[in-house]
Amino acid sequence: MKNLRKRLNTSKPSVRIGKAGTDNVIEEVKRQLEDNSLIKIRVLKAARSERSTGEIAKEVADATNSEIIQIVGNSFGLLRRRSSSHTR
Repeated sequence: MKNLRKRLNTSKPSVRIGKAGTDNVIEEVKRQLEDNSLIKIRVLKAARSERSTGEIAKEVADATNSEIIQIVGNSFGLLRRRSSSHTR
């Protein structure tokens, strides 16, 4: 887990959630989790007007069947563990 957090701290956000909310980015998050399994997401100020970063992170994690690794400020990291039958 510590190694995953270290990777998140040194990476740049690959997805940004803005005023349009989470509905528009769920498919992109799913695609990126398939490709990378660990991604960092930034929640822009416009999206945080009614909900916290933690609430948004939980919604995205539930919708993408992934796990929240870390929430720091306005960013959070998601991990989707690959099944053992997954082949590339």
